Amino acid sequence: IQLQQSIEHWLQDIESNAIRFTRYFYEACDVETMDRDEGFDAAGSLAKDVINKWRQNMVQQQRDSGAEASGIPLRLKNDFDVRFKPRSGCTTLRMRELRASYVGALVQLDCMVVRTTQVKPRVEVVTYHCEVCQAEIFHTVEGERFTPLKECPGQKCKDNKQAGKLRQNTRTSKFGKYQEIRVTEMSEHVPVGGVPRSMKVVLSGDIARSVLPGDAITLTGVYRPAELPWLQARSRGTMQDMYIDAHSIQKHKSGYN
Repeated sequence: IQLQQSIEHWLQDIESNAIRFTRYFYEACDVETMDRDEGFDAAGSLAKDVINKWRQNMVQQQRDSGAEASGIPLRLKNDFDVRFKPRSGCTTLRMRELRASYVGALVQLDCMVVRTTQVKPRVEVVTYHCEVCQAEIFHTVEGERFTPLKECPGQKCKDNKQAGKLRQNTRTSKFGKYQEIRVTEMSEHVPVGGVPRSMKVVLSGDIARSVLPGDAITLTGVYRPAELPWLQARSRGTMQDMYIDAHSIQKHKSGYN
């Protein structure tokens, strides 16, 4: 009984703080991922496998020589994503029931898709090549915007007191699928005389292109604030634009093309 209560509390903690636990589970999956066998045929593999093998060899050579080597970002090493599916007894909310207490938590609600955008590539890890020390620099992009690096932060350039010029390498950077959709309340959830509310939803990875306008869906995702540019955030003050980072989508019915 005590173990069952501990598991239940643990599941509630995951649902109430899904952003942090997504990162924890991603790191745990990376640790448990098995390495390639010694007899792996690198010549007939994908280009990304060859590049990852070359990166690992370069990092190992830097460590053997006693130099400080920056580790390869997890997003660059792995091609999987971590998402949470709702439990069978998960409460389905209405869009009007979303409150400040649900920020950062896993929520589930019924809604209707009214608009979808094109699927675009979104950069996750940017790689740079230093023209002075010949090092490969990684820049992990966490939010929706980032500032490109201009000078090499490598230890060799710091020791030589040089500002190494960086050249962005698009071929070896990591990109992922990104799509925005707009969902609105179900007609039966709108009170008499009320205006239907709508919200932005972000689809990424394999769940992009999974819905069309007119689809009635049960959406499960993380309720989180949108990241705004500094000037807009300064003028907005403490007000935040919210969106849902989708983890799971179940269709009720499909619309017509």
